[in-house]
Amino acid sequence: MNPCRTLLQTMLIALAITAAMPALALDIQRDVLLTDDEGGTLSLITSGTIDVAGGETVTTARFTDFTALASRRTVNGEVVRTRSRGVEEVESVYEGVLDIAVERDDGEIRNLSIAFEGLTVIRSGDGPQLSGTVIFDGNVVDAADAPARLLGLVKRSLRFFRLA
Repeated sequence: MNPCRTLLQTMLIALAITAAMPALALDIQRDVLLTDDEGGTLSLITSGTIDVAGGETVTTARFTDFTALASRRTVNGEVVRTRSRGVEEVESVYEGVLDIAVERDDGEIRNLSIAFEGLTVIRSGDGPQLSGTVIFDGNVVDAADAPARLLGLVKRSLRFFRLA
């Protein structure tokens, strides 16, 4: 008996069985609640479906006086991320507003606002592509033309979605 032929036959049978099986879709419901030392909260609620070919999820992030990682910054607001995964591409769309209060060294509070309107990030083999609008302290910027410094702020502002 030829071991290579037996292995090939086993692989072909497994492939045929897998192809004959209906696609399995899974429903997702995930809730994450973070509470900082000051009693502020970050709530991440995710729901959606996934299957072999990809899936779709919606995550809502709500900040209430949240100060984790930067005790001199307090965040309030809500951002919703809708994510679609395909075999070769991931598309994330962000909508919402974050209000950030930053305490300076002199005790003065500076209020910042960052809003996302249809901010779309497409990740595929060619790297990320951006579209949509970012509004930073009232200044409207097309995401595709945003300067590197603003894109860095956007990336830092949305990194909490890693926890979802």
